[in-house]
Amino acid sequence: MWIQYSDYYVPNKGISVKNLFDELELKNVETCFNDKKQGISFFEKVVGYDKISFADNESELDMLYPLLDKMFTDAICSPKKIDVILVMQENPFCNIGKSIQYQYGLSKALILNISGNECANFEYSLYLADKILSGDSNVNNILIVG
Repeated sequence: MWIQYSDYYVPNKGISVKNLFDELELKNVETCFNDKKQGISFFEKVVGYDKISFADNESELDMLYPLLDKMFTDAICSPKKIDVILVMQENPFCNIGKSIQYQYGLSKALILNISGNECANFEYSLYLADKILSGDSNVNNILIVG
């Protein structure tokens, strides 16, 4: 198994680290900081962040479609060559796999939703993709989204 393509979505909207900490209640500030000022200093000086990006009123599909459009436009893989869609989706509001299948004409792709693993969903999806690829010679391309 090897990864042909990887991408991620970075929202255009952002908030300064200072403004973010100003909006937090002191009880919600990580316990390793004595106060908000120390937290702001950590993120700005140690981590190097002056702004935190956030997706406001953007659905998962609003974030996924531009990435998939780019992947298919750049001819990384044709939509018709996708055999399996692994969707990392907790608390789904819609069926992302079916939406992607419809949007890009992936009518033959098998859809598997991976949930319940929270932070380990990606690692588990790679494990599962490897098992699918090694167990079924008819599967050549797996799309993992989340």
